[in-house]
Amino acid sequence: RDANDEDDLSSFPRNQLKYGIPVTYQKYQPPTNCSYNLLDAQFSYLNDWIFHNATSVTANLFQAGRKKNYGFMDNKFTMMYLPTKPDNLANWLECFNRAASTKPAGVEQEGYTHYTWQSIVPIPRSNLTQQLINKYKSNEKHGFCDAPIVEDHASYPGPLAVDLQTIFPKIAALAGLRKDKRVPKGWISFNRRKDTGTGDLQYDLVICKGNARESRKSKAPKGLAFEGENQHESVEEPLFQISNGIEVRGLHDLFCVVEGLLRTL
Repeated sequence: RDANDEDDLSSFPRNQLKYGIPVTYQKYQPPTNCSYNLLDAQFSYLNDWIFHNATSVTANLFQAGRKKNYGFMDNKFTMMYLPTKPDNLANWLECFNRAASTKPAGVEQEGYTHYTWQSIVPIPRSNLTQQLINKYKSNEKHGFCDAPIVEDHASYPGPLAVDLQTIFPKIAALAGLRKDKRVPKGWISFNRRKDTGTGDLQYDLVICKGNARESRKSKAPKGLAFEGENQHESVEEPLFQISNGIEVRGLHDLFCVVEGLLRTL
């Protein structure tokens, strides 16, 4: 017998597409020495950026196929794009956390934004090259086109006392930071938006693998976060695609949901 027989495919659960929430799914609970909102507190700027500061947010995390795109996020005002790969999960999140802390021009002084859009391209100092400096920092204009240099997470006050790759091993495998027999390299695409009719929050979560589709060549100027747009659509069937029946209340919650889903593979 094999999964191509006309028998009930429930006999072969690992061969089924994971649309919706798998029957065996349980939200992952990290070890007891971890706070229930560990990531929300450690990466508070990013948590607020995704879950509190805007009503429509798209967050793509990890490398899109073979593209030099290690994450792209958009809240309809600010775009954040990571063009180089950090060496661990904490540094990955720290790049977006520092990007999310970058204020638009005008907000702090005049109380309103000077521009209708902001580009942020964080660059890990450990990966800094002259090529990246020339491309992203040569035309930097603070509060409009930013390219902050981000230190390792451990360099900032109050760093994590635990290893995220140990706490979230399946997510680390998805990010390509460790090997796992069941979890392929891939990425997370998360969308949070408010329903215009009911005002209720809606969530879409897709966990992808394999290659990403080729996007139309952007006409936007080089060296901006626009470079990372429309690159996280998978060519292959997703590992999981969930649009209903799930609530994600913060960054830590998102990681627990994704880790739990990956553990059903």
